[in-house]
Amino acid sequence: MATTCFYNFEIAFANASCKPGVEKAEYHDRRFHLVETSPNFWTIQENETLVLISNEQQTQLAHLLQLLHYEPDSSPETTCFGSDGTWVSVTLCYGDHQTSYRWWGSPPTGWEILEQVTQYVISLADVPYKALNQQHQEVVQGFFEQLAKRNTAGLLRYYHPAVQYKNPWFELQGNEVMEMWQMWWRYLPDLKVVVQESGIRTTFVDWQAHYTFPPTARYIKHQLSSTLTVAENKIIQHVDRFNTHQWAGDAYGYLGKVAGGWKLFETQIKMRIQKQLNSYLESAKAKSQPY
Repeated sequence: MATTCFYNFEIAFANASCKPGVEKAEYHDRRFHLVETSPNFWTIQENETLVLISNEQQTQLAHLLQLLHYEPDSSPETTCFGSDGTWVSVTLCYGDHQTSYRWWGSPPTGWEILEQVTQYVISLADVPYKALNQQHQEVVQGFFEQLAKRNTAGLLRYYHPAVQYKNPWFELQGNEVMEMWQMWWRYLPDLKVVVQESGIRTTFVDWQAHYTFPPTARYIKHQLSSTLTVAENKIIQHVDRFNTHQWAGDAYGYLGKVAGGWKLFETQIKMRIQKQLNSYLESAKAKSQPY
């Protein structure tokens, strides 16, 4: 099922007496603010960030926007429904007039020029947007490759010094995150990280950790989903999510399946893991092991 995305366009011509302001976009929103700063010269902002365009693109954009001087038919039917998960709204400010249009999927007949303008602006903004997404995905792929190799130096190339880590049991930051991986590699000597290429979607990753759980000697295929936030070409935040009840069943068998959903059982697991982690962190700190 497609994720609903809202595209909001606010277009103010040079002679507009009222110019819409740039509002903060919500999740999955892309808000574009187009202003004619001088005749046939336009600036574009997406979510408060300036979109850089070439002279040739500026000329093409001005040509398309000039056609909007002849506003599309503003009939009572202002909404066209579709199924591609996309809402588009356009507000035109020209002289003393402000007209709004909105459609779902594809615009109604007579609004084709609106679609041409919006699609062209999106294509201009997508060039750096796609490049940044590709860059972030390469960071994430590189990180998991090094994690699968148990390569400490490799992980350090991808983790930001101020990285924050979180999972359902504990939160860590900075050097503690590297020490956590060192602990797991020592505690789970057969730990294997499995990531399919199809499981990496920019900075969201589905992956598995395979290992033998020492207390019960049960072999586990642990399913996780991770969200990684990239800043300065390094991972600044790493959040792991997984089903703790399912993990309890895999780790403790029947007992875990029955009691794994109980708050008391989950609290005991958290306390045990936190105690083990704290002990390892204290030991690493005492040794002052550099990474």
